[in-house]
Amino acid sequence: MDTPDFDAAKCAAVSLLLQQPITELNFDVRKFHFNRKILIDSIQRYSQIVNRKPSEFMGDGIEGTYNVNLSNGYSLILYDDSCPNTRRKHWGIVHEIGHIYREHTEDSRNNEIEAHFFAAELVAPEVALLYLAEKLGTVTVDDIYQLFNISYEAAYKRIRTLHNKHFYDANPLDRELLYKLKPLLNQYIERKQTNKKHFTYITNSVQKQSIVIPF
Repeated sequence: MDTPDFDAAKCAAVSLLLQQPITELNFDVRKFHFNRKILIDSIQRYSQIVNRKPSEFMGDGIEGTYNVNLSNGYSLILYDDSCPNTRRKHWGIVHEIGHIYREHTEDSRNNEIEAHFFAAELVAPEVALLYLAEKLGTVTVDDIYQLFNISYEAAYKRIRTLHNKHFYDANPLDRELLYKLKPLLNQYIERKQTNKKHFTYITNSVQKQSIVIPF
């Protein structure tokens, strides 16, 4: 029985990240430059362009997101802009990009797993999370949620995946990506360490004071 190719999915995600001028970790993939024929648009806007009802394009993917193969060779990713959960909507778009970069041509469990793994690696790269854990002593769901454009649920799953992994072997692409992301990661680390020191100072100051409660 075939199994998902996690290494290929990860390699595709990391390679795509390395091609982008990333200035923030909480990025929007709709602003990416792709080396594939990919178009991304909302169902609402596209329905106006083709003069049809938005309901005709509502899909059953993540938050209504799905991919359409156009006759000109382009892949059109449509998403429901009325979806209130912007992070879930973003994940749905990245998930569909994963299908395109992995060249999936059919729906299958393995393909869905690969697309999810691609999305996880693109939105919250493993090498970045391990670097945070090394510098902070640990990495939490809140850290991932604050830093990256990812839902709380997906951030929790990212932590669980890391905990279940028994070893990590960084390849040249991982090292190149970490070098690219380090300045942004270090900003967060410094900010968090400063806040921790400030909190410790305030706590110690309060504990040293004698509090008199009048009756």
